[in-house]
Amino acid sequence: MRGRQGWWVGAVAVLLAACGGGGQEASSPTSGSAASPSVATSSSGAAGSSSSASESSASNPIVERCGLPDAPATPLIFPGPSGSSLIGAQTGSGDRVALLLHQTNGDGLCGFWPFMAAAAKEGVRLVAFDLCGYGGSQCAPGSEAARDPVAQVRAVVDRLRQEGARSITLVGASMGGTIAIGSAAEVKADRVVDLSGPTSWNGVPDTAKALRELRIPVLVVASPGDTDTDPAALQRAVAASPSRQKAYVRGPVGMHGVTLLKDIAPEDPVTPIGKQVLAFVKDGSLPRG
Repeated sequence: MRGRQGWWVGAVAVLLAACGGGGQEASSPTSGSAASPSVATSSSGAAGSSSSASESSASNPIVERCGLPDAPATPLIFPGPSGSSLIGAQTGSGDRVALLLHQTNGDGLCGFWPFMAAAAKEGVRLVAFDLCGYGGSQCAPGSEAARDPVAQVRAVVDRLRQEGARSITLVGASMGGTIAIGSAAEVKADRVVDLSGPTSWNGVPDTAKALRELRIPVLVVASPGDTDTDPAALQRAVAASPSRQKAYVRGPVGMHGVTLLKDIAPEDPVTPIGKQVLAFVKDGSLPRG
């Protein structure tokens, strides 16, 4: 493993190269290798760990890239499948991890940044990464890695397990929600959250099919009238799941994806649904009723 300084410089170089792309739909996958062949690291105290999440935000490439709020975070680089490099970020600490899978807008992981900053002291480790074709991740165009979101999620989950994660909950927003449900069984996630994911997405099983085979705890949230998903179909799919710990929650009207966790303004707190998701990550607690 590389030392702290070498890994940090590599992460900064790649993340700053991705700045300025916020608010776009999927960017084209880029070819080549990462600026540094570093490994994903955490603040959990594992050997070869990166600088901790208490790094000054004044020199933080996550803030440079994603903007406000100005909060501490640790940039990460995960070695992905087929030689790809998956750019990530982390807030919080501990061995209970929420792996955040982003939607199609918001420059990859940056869509989760307001929530990650606000929830950094809630007792869980929040890790997000750019899927191939988004943000700063580097995947050869048309490669098997670029076409396989499950392999990308598996690479990150495996690295987090190696570094001591005791429990990993996949938390996906919109596209990421469908990927979370569709990859949970194969990557051996402990729990899964789908925030208004479409009922189907390229590269993963349909949500209804995947849920029929999932026995891990499941939390699905969708708002009435959300035309970017099918709330009624999601509710039926949750009901048909053999999981003994499952819940379908109706979100506020007009909310979709990451906005279910936290409103956009930096000063806004985590939403009630965001708090439910954090409780679910911590110990599997599901909302009652």
